[in-house]
Amino acid sequence: MEPSEGNFLGMLVDKDGDPKEECDDGGNISGDGCSSTCALEAICGDGDKEGAEQCDDGNTKGGDGCSSDCRLEAFCGDGKVNPGEECDPADPETQDGCTDNCTEEVVR
Repeated sequence: MEPSEGNFLGMLVDKDGDPKEECDDGGNISGDGCSSTCALEAICGDGDKEGAEQCDDGNTKGGDGCSSDCRLEAFCGDGKVNPGEECDPADPETQDGCTDNCTEEVVR
């Protein structure tokens, strides 16, 4: 039988009255793109900013502005003087005398 979309108490259902699944991976594991309730999940590292992701740069490498769990990271060169930085070369107020590793240049 081909499923058809219907509506039952605000849920999409197929012809048999079962809730319409967005996905089905056969398991009850969340975090793999298909939740245990058969709804699509955001996948960190796929390049699509979805759900609660603050960013998704297409990888799960941290230290590049987007963390391995898709949260925004502070980094040298982001235009803000972050904790542990003396200055930031992309910040117009600290641009002069600031090195590429966010430390102040010593002028002799």
